[in-house]
Amino acid sequence: MKTCAVIPCYNVGNLCVPVIEQTEQFVDAVIVVDDGSTDDTFDHLATTRAVTLKHEQNAGKGAALLTAFRYLLDNAECADLDLIVTIDGDGQHDPKEIERLLQKCAGNPNCVVVGTREVNRRDIMLRRRLGNVLSRYFISKACGQNIPDSQSGFRVFSRYVLERIMPKLTPGRYEMETAFLIHAARAGFEIVPVDISTIYTQDSNRVSSFDPYLDTYLVFKVIAKSILFRR
Repeated sequence: MKTCAVIPCYNVGNLCVPVIEQTEQFVDAVIVVDDGSTDDTFDHLATTRAVTLKHEQNAGKGAALLTAFRYLLDNAECADLDLIVTIDGDGQHDPKEIERLLQKCAGNPNCVVVGTREVNRRDIMLRRRLGNVLSRYFISKACGQNIPDSQSGFRVFSRYVLERIMPKLTPGRYEMETAFLIHAARAGFEIVPVDISTIYTQDSNRVSSFDPYLDTYLVFKVIAKSILFRR
């Protein structure tokens, strides 16, 4: 099975280059989306061999992922790409772990493999740890499955899974990744957690676009609508 990696990038500067170059060792194609960066991210992306798509204005991580997904599904040259890896462009994921996630999905193509971080580490802010506990409980309830890490962007799933749930996905920020899991679970796909290393560096934290207030609100809004209205 041929594999494509999708890497959303926003104001990550040169952090994206080693991520792309290392990812290329484990996949057949790489699609990168510059989500309206205002720094020199696009210039760094241009030095790589990845297919690079660009938003003129920042639209959010979910919108960047959907842009890449549409390109993947609509272009004939991508028709033989059967497995999709999503990985963040800021260096918080280790591309060397792609192989383990792919192996897990290869044995069960009707699943979504989620790289699961050690989200309760003591060096993570208490506020974020509490948020992780709450989100884990409620998204597991919404999915009807145990979801240890709903916000990890390091995932593997098949083209078939994407085709089934793509019509239900709408652009947005980080909440789209939560909606992805809920729709996949409700379509009958298994969510499979795989432990991954947790990388928090000064550079990656500096470029993170996750807003602890806005994005937490949007994630819980998606979960609440799902539980209360089955949407």
